[in-house]
Amino acid sequence: METLGIVESVDGRYINVRIDRESACGGNCGSCGGCGGGNGRVVRVLNSVGAKEGSRVVMKMSASKVLFAAFLVYIVPFIVLFAAYAAVFSVTGRENISAAVSVAALCVSFAAVHAADKKLKDKYTLIVHNIL
Repeated sequence: METLGIVESVDGRYINVRIDRESACGGNCGSCGGCGGGNGRVVRVLNSVGAKEGSRVVMKMSASKVLFAAFLVYIVPFIVLFAAYAAVFSVTGRENISAAVSVAALCVSFAAVHAADKKLKDKYTLIVHNIL
């Protein structure tokens, strides 16, 4: 994955970079209103190339890291939800108990993903590749 951004500020060894969100509709967010204005977001990354405020930078992350992060955030909680439902239903045979336990398990999986995010934050971050 490669994305462009503009350095908003320099903070020691780190820079704050504004990344404009890319939309599925081609960037004309005003036409459908689905993107929420397209303001983008600011990310903090290590300034490994000596970028200055106002510089346009190219940031990269490997596709495998992006796919693993997406799997962890989106797929794992649903696997937990369905597995918990199936396990409890096979034991109790009651849908209401199975649904309640599976929702609780889903909440626990979200908490686990959040905890994993804190531990993996440095490993799964954008890296400034070069200055344009």
